[in-house]
Amino acid sequence: MSKTKLGSNTIFTGSSKGLTIVANHCYAYSGVLAFDDNEITLLEFNTGKRLLDLTLMPYRDDSDSLDSKHRLYINDIKVWATGMGSGGTTIGDYNKIIIPSLSHVKLTIQNVSNTSNGQGGIAIAGDLING
Repeated sequence: MSKTKLGSNTIFTGSSKGLTIVANHCYAYSGVLAFDDNEITLLEFNTGKRLLDLTLMPYRDDSDSLDSKHRLYINDIKVWATGMGSGGTTIGDYNKIIIPSLSHVKLTIQNVSNTSNGQGGIAIAGDLING
């Protein structure tokens, strides 16, 4: 996989299911994944000893004729969900959220209208905060 230099001593290596931390900032990108009526994991990671102040940026292929739902679980409890209807939604509403320290985080996507396949993902970016 090729690497693209983003800044001093920072290398972006592409999508993964984990969280990348650079100084006091963090990001994760799931890439574009196929999904159906079974909920699939886009990102999954454990936080460290600091709070995460994140922006969640869900997206989906606009040619899919289905309704989808992105969800966020913290320690296996659903704390956020957003839906995207059929008809051309490519980027969902950006959402800000604070993730507690020492937490298990999982972000998922699911087709909630039929059994068709779709393509979608999520990106997150934010700051680490001493708590």
